[in-house]
Amino acid sequence: SEQLLQDAGAMAKVGGWELILGEGGPRWSDEVCRIHGVSPGYRPTMEEAKSFYPPESRELIERAIQHAIDTGEPWDLECSFQ
Repeated sequence: SEQLLQDAGAMAKVGGWELILGEGGPRWSDEVCRIHGVSPGYRPTMEEAKSFYPPESRELIERAIQHAIDTGEPWDLECSFQ
């Protein structure tokens, strides 16, 4: 099923990423890496990952992360990127 998600994301040009606290930064899907012009498997720092997004999206991301830290709830955002 993981391969199916990767294939569907590549066809739709949609990717995703997750942040697991304590693991040193977000994990990007291969499609997010392609969208941003970096090699699949690339692991940005959190600050670098946010720099790919415009300021208004960065604020949404930061609030979602803080809310997840405070409540333990996951987030699901759709954001524009630069």
